[in-house]
Amino acid sequence: MRKLLLALVVTFTLQSCSSDSENRTDNTPQFTGNWKLTAKEVNGLNVPVSDCEDQFNWYRFQTSGAAQKGEATLNSPTGTVFCNQVVYESTYDVDQENNVLTIFKETSTEKYSIIELTANRFKIRKYNIRANSGAEVNIPIQNQVIETCTKQ
Repeated sequence: MRKLLLALVVTFTLQSCSSDSENRTDNTPQFTGNWKLTAKEVNGLNVPVSDCEDQFNWYRFQTSGAAQKGEATLNSPTGTVFCNQVVYESTYDVDQENNVLTIFKETSTEKYSIIELTANRFKIRKYNIRANSGAEVNIPIQNQVIETCTKQ
């Protein structure tokens, strides 16, 4: 009887301590690598990728959880438009259960719905931005950009 009681206590204890792997996020190997923006869609319409975006918009994901994001910026200090790049050093998590990619930049956190993920292509839609100050914005669906990227 004592052995049965001990076995039940051990079994109950092991089951009640749920594994973190059930709820944890995972940096899936499929995201690892260098990715280039190849297409955009807004509100159901294809939007051309500009020459500036083609040159400067990309993602780099590492299995360690480190990430870099290159973004094109336009400025015209003298009336002539210049294309520049900003590179964000960040980290990322992939919540496979909910199909969410989260990128943690120095000044903000961006959340993306993962629409498609294969070995050579992904499609994501940014739906939320939270500044480190606490301000949070849910992007209206009609303004959410779907990005398609291919592995380089």
